[in-house]
Order: sequence, then structure tokens, then C-alpha cells
Amino acid sequence: MKSFVKRTKNITVNNFLFHCVINEMPSRDFVSLRIYSSKTSFFEVNFSWKENWCINLHKPHMCALIIKYAIAHGWDYSQEKQQMTMDHADFLIAELGLEE
Repeated sequence: MKSFVKRTKNITVNNFLFHCVINEMPSRDFVSLRIYSSKTSFFEVNFSWKENWCINLHKPHMCALIIKYAIAHGWDYSQEKQQMTMDHADFLIAELGLEE
């Protein structure tokens, strides 16, 4: 069952610490995962509520897959003020095998 809250977690990928914020507030039109590499650099991915039911963004390996995808697609997490947002990212569920 979904938790409908905003939660945070830290995860290490490629020996670099990332701070993940999962926002599942029911007042929003989508579920977002924002991954910070510093105070000013982040990658944000937004999923529809319908498609989000089949994944669990709270599992570390799910966040790691999304971080690696962001890096492979141009997010330079090691630099300041590197912000990248991906709206309507439901296609990532199949592409990265995020379904449980």
C-alpha cells in the first residue's frame, strides 16, 4: 500500500552520496523523485499516479537505476547548479525494469 507522504533517503552510487526525496503527497498530480547531488544540483523525475502503483521508489536499487539513467543522459552531478527535470517519465518503468 502506498504511503502518501514525502520521504527522504541517502544512497551511494559510483562512490558518490546522493540525497533522494520521494514526494507522494495526494495533493499533487504526480509522484516525484528528486535526487540531489549537492544543495543546488538535482535530477527530478515525475511519474503518473496510475503507473506509480507498480513500482516502489523507496527501494535503494530503484533509485540507483534512475540515478544511473540520469547520469547516462547528461546530468553532470559533480557540478553545481546542474538541474534536470523529466516530466511524464512513465516510460522509464518499462525501460529500466522498475516494475515489481
